[in-house]
Amino acid sequence: GIALEILLPERTREIKLRNLMKEVKETANRLGMDVTAVDTLSYDVAQKPVVSVTATGLMKSRQKLPKELYEIPEKYSIVMAGAAGKLGTKILWQQEKVQERFAKFYLKQTEEVFSELSVADAVKAADGISIYAKAASSTGIFGALWDISEDLRIGFQVSLEDILFHQETIECCEVYDKNPYLISSVGTVLFVT
Repeated sequence: GIALEILLPERTREIKLRNLMKEVKETANRLGMDVTAVDTLSYDVAQKPVVSVTATGLMKSRQKLPKELYEIPEKYSIVMAGAAGKLGTKILWQQEKVQERFAKFYLKQTEEVFSELSVADAVKAADGISIYAKAASSTGIFGALWDISEDLRIGFQVSLEDILFHQETIECCEVYDKNPYLISSVGTVLFVT
C-alpha cells in the first residue's frame, strides 16, 4: 500500500485536492496498490502542491540479516543514493526570500535539479546488493540514519563529509537558518550493503 503526505499552498481549493486524489487512486489501482493513509498539510510557504509517497509491503519470506553484520560490522557500509535535503530545498527554494536573493536563471536551473524526488530507480539498482534500505523522509538525513540504527539494532560512525548535499540546499538553509541535516530528505534513500 501507499501512504501520502500532501503539502498544499494555503489557499488551495478543495476541487484541486479531489482531482489530485482521483489521479493518485487511479495510479495506485493500476499498480495493484491500496492507498492506506493520506495526511494533508497546508503551508503558507508552499507555492505548489508537493506529494510525498511512502510505499510499504510484505516480503514473501522474512530476510534474515547476515550474522557478520553484527560480528564484523566494518565489512558493511551505508550508501546514499540522492542528495540530502531534497524536498526541504524544493519547498524553501520557492519562498520569497530565496526568490529575491538569487538570479532568475539560477532559480530556474535549480528548480529542475529538485523536480524529481522518486527513489524507484535507486531501489531497483540496489536490488540484490543491499541487505537493508531506508528512504529518508521529513525527519531529514539524520532521522533516516537514526531509523537504520534502531531497525538493525546497531551503532555506527558516519563521516559528515560523506553526506552529499547540493549547493542550493546549503544556500537555502543559510537564508532561513535551517540545519540541512534535519530538513526533509524525501527523494533520498540509504542502503546497507
